[in-house]
Amino acid sequence: MSALQRLTTEFIDTEDRIRISGEGVQGELLSFWLTQRLLTRLIQFLVTSIEAVPTQKTEQGAVDARTHALVNEIQQEAAAQLITHEPPVDATKSGISWLVRDVDINKTDQHYTLRFKNIGSAPVDVVFDQQQLRQWLLIVFKLWQQAEWPLAIWPEWIQNTSANPARKSQSAVH
Repeated sequence: MSALQRLTTEFIDTEDRIRISGEGVQGELLSFWLTQRLLTRLIQFLVTSIEAVPTQKTEQGAVDARTHALVNEIQQEAAAQLITHEPPVDATKSGISWLVRDVDINKTDQHYTLRFKNIGSAPVDVVFDQQQLRQWLLIVFKLWQQAEWPLAIWPEWIQNTSANPARKSQSAVH
């Protein structure tokens, strides 16, 4: 298997890890596990990469940091609203399961390819466009909260997304 066409990301409490269950082009299934340590590094890189995408300049010139953060928050909100719910990939049907030791990231103008690797297993690619990456990061953020891991690595533009259940619960009801 080289690329996943569909995936389910979930936090498994008894393992204290994130599991990604995926389905390949021909319907083959596999699961792989990510530790908090590896995810922290991956998330930091992906967030920095998203933040580095240039924002259009205003008439006055360069966009200030606050405006750039607001643009990221709006783009994150738009991506969150477009998340479609599909049946999960059933990890129990997967005969292949392994711990990710390394992630290679290949970024083009349009896509991010994450190559998950382990010794003795064929690497697996997951390809995201910008919107899909934002959606996946929001899913991982929700799982991160569920795991009760420290939120310091997450930027405000993800934490402030209205699809974030923690934010919804803080809003006033009239």
